[in-house]
Amino acid sequence: MDWDYAEKAVREMAKFHALSFAFERELPDTFEKSVKVKNEFVFSSGSASEQETEMYQEGLVKSILEVTSPENLGKLKKFLEQYTKDMWKQQFSQLRRSILTHGDYRHSNILIKKEEGKITSLIPVDYQTVYYGCPANDLIYFIFTGSDRRFRTNYYEKLLGHYHKCLGDFLALLDLNVSEVYPEEDFYLDMKDRTIFALFLGIFILPYILVEKKPEFSGKIEEFKVQQSATFRERFNGILQDCIDWDLL
Repeated sequence: MDWDYAEKAVREMAKFHALSFAFERELPDTFEKSVKVKNEFVFSSGSASEQETEMYQEGLVKSILEVTSPENLGKLKKFLEQYTKDMWKQQFSQLRRSILTHGDYRHSNILIKKEEGKITSLIPVDYQTVYYGCPANDLIYFIFTGSDRRFRTNYYEKLLGHYHKCLGDFLALLDLNVSEVYPEEDFYLDMKDRTIFALFLGIFILPYILVEKKPEFSGKIEEFKVQQSATFRERFNGILQDCIDWDLL
């Protein structure tokens, strides 16, 4: 991920979020009945039994520990000792402001058109995972499933500011005031409260996004294995180090 791509993708995200705010204002009854009832269902629930989910997560965590840098292994183990399934579900809870979020806003769900090596247009697709939740979730999901630590060191804060500015610009076109709809203070508090979501993504989602070989599956959930790639090792340890630097662990 580079800045040119990231700023355009986040701009489109902000546009989608702004439309959700406008939808709620213009059609409050429809929004109440059709949007507020949409809970996240892919990552926080699913069809597997609780026992199967636990076995699957145990196997995944074991493989994560094998690629964790030795200097941070102790802190990750301590975090995982306190982990419960409810902690994962809480990452999809509502915070200060909720809207219709994309739910799977990442590189493979964004169509890009280039001319002479430069991005001329960008269109997000695959809205089957939309749910009523915190805008910060989409932003964290996009950043931490698609960038490395070097990018975040250089552009993380800039990208957050860019998102809120774009949101304000689009809301203004819809005759809404961002300081009333989603004030900057509330946005940054939501980002702060939800940042640990990045580590959960690193553990439970990133292995599949960065997989290089089709996972082995015998039909038994406890035997489902994902072979971690070198790219995953680097990216996960980058996320873990960010969380430690930000005093989240």
